[in-house]
Amino acid sequence: MIHAGLPYASDLAPMTQEFVAGDGPTQGRVRRVGRARVRLYRSTGFKAGPDADHLREVLFRTAQDPPGQALPLFDGDREVTLDARLGTQGGLHVRQDDPLPLTVLAVISEVEVGEACARLRVVPARREHLHEVLPRLRPRDRAELDALGPRGAVAEAARAFALSPLRWAVLRGGRCVALFGARPFPGMPGTAAPWLFGTPALDAEGRALARLGPLFAARMRAVWPRLLNMVHAPALAQRPATARWLARCGFSVAARAMPLGHGGALFHPFTSGVFLAASFAPEQPTNTGG
Repeated sequence: MIHAGLPYASDLAPMTQEFVAGDGPTQGRVRRVGRARVRLYRSTGFKAGPDADHLREVLFRTAQDPPGQALPLFDGDREVTLDARLGTQGGLHVRQDDPLPLTVLAVISEVEVGEACARLRVVPARREHLHEVLPRLRPRDRAELDALGPRGAVAEAARAFALSPLRWAVLRGGRCVALFGARPFPGMPGTAAPWLFGTPALDAEGRALARLGPLFAARMRAVWPRLLNMVHAPALAQRPATARWLARCGFSVAARAMPLGHGGALFHPFTSGVFLAASFAPEQPTNTGG
């Protein structure tokens, strides 16, 4: 293999957005950019983040793309989720340090300003987050995890965490109140099980979950075109809003409960993508929360 030319990196850092919000001008106020869309023309491969020191690769390849083959150039919007910090400055930093084409036509950012953005942060989950949440599981999350199998709630939660290449922690005031992610199904390429469990403090963040759920479900689908799992029937009967939240995230929830859990415990399957009727088996599920 022969390499010719000098390597270099191209950086794009748009100016901080200033505007008049419903409660006044944004200049000098605390803000966070949690999500942005990058409009591309005939491009592939780049890194993005809240600043030059916190960049990660934006995925273009999916499980459906043949390995070892170049991807076609992409036209359209690519959504980027940012692990942004609070501050009076905030935005998106884009970098191309590979010999690949990148033409950015526009950057559309979602900016949260004031106290609303200070409530929750979503960061990549670490094992210390798991150890913080497990002793304080919500009762319905513990009941659902117990109904999955003979291992018990703590072991089921730890197993889902360990098997998930994508997983995040929801922080409120510096404390972890929830964990969520997705684990791939063995023998089912392009398929994963999304999961979520948390502490009682998560129940106060329904509006934030309604906003974050569709965003991170889209990130999972960018890696796995098909998502499936199930929700504990007693939990769904107690909180029907869970079905509406799952629908908002792009899932279809089965109306009929099925004996898919340990000892015939009833669960409602939910899916996103195309599945055969026989896709579910009792040994497959992982807790969803909700």
